[in-house]
Amino acid sequence: MRPTLFRSDVLRRHLLQAKMATLGELKRALGTQVDLTVFRKLKQLDYLTSYSHRARYYTLRQIARFDADGLWSYDAVWFSGHGTLLATAEAWVQHSPQGYFAEELAECLHVEMQDALYQLVEQRRIARQLVSGLYLYSSSDPVIRRRQLLARRSVLTVPTLVDASRLEISPDELKAAILLFYSLLDEQQRRLYAGLESLKLGHGGDRQLAEFLNLDTHTVARGRQQLLDQEVTFARVRKIGGGRQRAEKKNAEIVDAIEILLEHDTAGDPITGLKWTRKTPQKIAALLEQVDIPVSANTVARLLHNMNYSLRANHKKLASDSSPFRDQQFQYISSLRHRFQRRGLPMISVDTKKRELLGNFKNAGAKWDRSPLLVNDHDFRSDSIGVAIPYGIYDLLANRGSVFSGGLSRYLRLRRSFHRRLVEKGRLSPLPPRPPTPHSRRHRWQQ
Repeated sequence: MRPTLFRSDVLRRHLLQAKMATLGELKRALGTQVDLTVFRKLKQLDYLTSYSHRARYYTLRQIARFDADGLWSYDAVWFSGHGTLLATAEAWVQHSPQGYFAEELAECLHVEMQDALYQLVEQRRIARQLVSGLYLYSSSDPVIRRRQLLARRSVLTVPTLVDASRLEISPDELKAAILLFYSLLDEQQRRLYAGLESLKLGHGGDRQLAEFLNLDTHTVARGRQQLLDQEVTFARVRKIGGGRQRAEKKNAEIVDAIEILLEHDTAGDPITGLKWTRKTPQKIAALLEQVDIPVSANTVARLLHNMNYSLRANHKKLASDSSPFRDQQFQYISSLRHRFQRRGLPMISVDTKKRELLGNFKNAGAKWDRSPLLVNDHDFRSDSIGVAIPYGIYDLLANRGSVFSGGLSRYLRLRRSFHRRLVEKGRLSPLPPRPPTPHSRRHRWQQ
């Protein structure tokens, strides 16, 4: 009986069609129940076994489309140009510029690496060393291993999951960028940022971030816990009551010291309780500093306000002896005005202003113009052409008025310009702008 012949072309066609297959699928395609027969035929082909899924899948090298890292995935099954998982891990560690931690290599190869790395270390195919509390896997060559350790320590000065080599920048540039961004944050944002990066780094992240950002480890832990508990303050940097204590709380003697300094320079209103002083906050702050109480002028102003002090200017309120008939004067003027108003008789109000120099002198007021009006830099009377005493005449009924600088002729001219109906009445009532001085004779103003 002639033996059964198995051809490797059958496996090639099956793998080209299916892209990959398990050992059982290959035995069915070949028509055999013997594993060794399949392996003998695969040996004639350039095949690969998956380094994931415990090498259960097989494919041809010509099918695989490897990426820049030498890896290829099909239906979540990973193949490597280096072959098995041990060979792939060894190649990656040997050629790494800064070695690998187990979690880093597992993230790159998409499989757990602890057992594989331990076998490689036991076989002395790679080396490992504790760095920042974790095992760093590096090359078995001492020269390459030393270079990898130096590179890793320089990278660890920037505690972040971002690999500076992948960003094509140096660790120093990455560190400078992170610190610049960190300096733009406020107090709460800095704490939360440190907590977020600590969560990314995992175990030991609080200590690494504290050393990198020059923070206390408790501050980093507090920011991390705030993120987890979602206890974030919006529209504020600190909670209510946070921040530095006020000067009067840190030094209770400051208010008493201000009271003593202002004891002889204080005036006040006994009715409202307001007080005022001649000393400025700057002078009070300087005096307090002389008695070893350092405080700013702004703080002194705030404390003075709390102590019922206020800014006060001179107030013209004190009057000389007034006439006992002062109130009667007001009442008479008011009754006279109402009587003329009911009868429709004209009333004028005349008021005299202060003396004014005539000439190109500065005066209050402004107008819209393209350029300012140039005037003399000093108001010397010798530069004037005279002195004017302006007075105003106002018709209360017609709501008309003018300002004059002249004699009685101007007054008569204004009177003649009144409405004909009012002139025909034949009577005018000149109203004084204010009651006469108390030194005038009794009832003289009624004549």
